[in-house]
Amino acid sequence: FTPVIIPLAIYLYGEFRARRDLMNMGAAAGQASIIGYLISIAYKAITGRVEPEFLTTFSMIDNSRDFNFGFLEHGIFWGWPSSHTAVAFAGAFAIVFLVRNNTIRSLAVLYAFFIAIGAGIGFHWLSDVVAGAIFGILVASVVAKNFAAKMRE
Repeated sequence: FTPVIIPLAIYLYGEFRARRDLMNMGAAAGQASIIGYLISIAYKAITGRVEPEFLTTFSMIDNSRDFNFGFLEHGIFWGWPSSHTAVAFAGAFAIVFLVRNNTIRSLAVLYAFFIAIGAGIGFHWLSDVVAGAIFGILVASVVAKNFAAKMRE
């Protein structure tokens, strides 16, 4: 729920304090998170990558190259790219691109990497996590660029 709660809290705090910059930052983080999620599930619906066995470091099975290409051959909740990572990086980097405060930037980046590490250890291949991070950062850069233009107006 963090990708929903944090942008909403930032937006509402900006509304309460009558600070348009905070409202835009919350809206940008929320929008980037939603777009990151939609893009990642669209790719998952097509690629259908098989996930690793959950927390089995001693397994001798290597199915890292197994994909089930086609529409919804393996669902939208597993595989490539990592939705957790895409959403975390999209929301966090939207904040990074819009804020000048280094403490806030650092916290946002730490949050994104914390989620990525958890996804990589638990239920994704490293390449799933890297792809999710790349998608998230790309989405965040486009969304933040549009919101930065609105903030200058």
